[in-house]
Amino acid sequence: MSFIRQLIERKISSITGGAVMMDEFKFSPLSGSIEGVNVRMAAERFVPPFLSIDRIQAKIGVARALRGEIVLNSLTIERPVFICNIHSDGKTNLARKPNRPAEAIVPKEGSAGGMWELNPDKIAINHGRIEFRDATRDNYKLAIEGINATATPDGNDIALTLTADGVGRRDKPVELGMLKMLGKLSGGGFKEPLASTLSARASIADTLVFQISSTHLANRIFDVEIAGVIKLAVLMGMLPLSLARSWELLGDGSVDVRGKITVEQLKSVQVGSLELKLGDFSINRTFGHHAAG
Repeated sequence: MSFIRQLIERKISSITGGAVMMDEFKFSPLSGSIEGVNVRMAAERFVPPFLSIDRIQAKIGVARALRGEIVLNSLTIERPVFICNIHSDGKTNLARKPNRPAEAIVPKEGSAGGMWELNPDKIAINHGRIEFRDATRDNYKLAIEGINATATPDGNDIALTLTADGVGRRDKPVELGMLKMLGKLSGGGFKEPLASTLSARASIADTLVFQISSTHLANRIFDVEIAGVIKLAVLMGMLPLSLARSWELLGDGSVDVRGKITVEQLKSVQVGSLELKLGDFSINRTFGHHAAG
């Protein structure tokens, strides 16, 4: 039933603003199961994708699907890879965002792709990867690997879990460690997820803790409190700055970090407060062939 495929592709394209391609699409009208193989999303056709997915498996309501309405009852996404690539000219590989209010991308919205409704018993992401590349900063590359995440209904809320096997740079050997997160979207449920508030607790290597909150998810404004300890060499190594490259760090010192930041629209970061307490370490900077302590 190619019209089911067209409904899904149009809806995804209307949300992401990009082109949607998949090598295989299967739909069983008896069970309502859907399978998409090698799904790709790109800013436009015939350019490298910013998101590729090995396999998508879902179940939908058959009777309503035949009327052009998609009711999503379950969703599993296998091996998704999301890549944000900043080119040397400052442009990115991401699709241009749709010119509409954030609330309009809630899946139940009609328009492109017909009427959609989220009513899943579980949404799962298995073995995912996120990669950030920046050619304007000496080809800086940061990756979050081995991502497994779930979203499950809890009354009018959504319970969130996420783990990642590793977080670190991939243009040089700097590792932060394993990422863990537990959180909840409250108030909107799957019917109005962007109308929810967010509260979450994340940790990296069980030593650096982040408390993340948002009073209205659609605004894409997040308050983050940071507390914990990180090796100074790791902290400096994670910075995408030429300054960090010119310092030589000796010893096994750590930094006690305390801070509050606000992330707006996933574009700007405002630092409310930041406190660094330095442990036992030495810093050396090399000027030409001379060393300075």
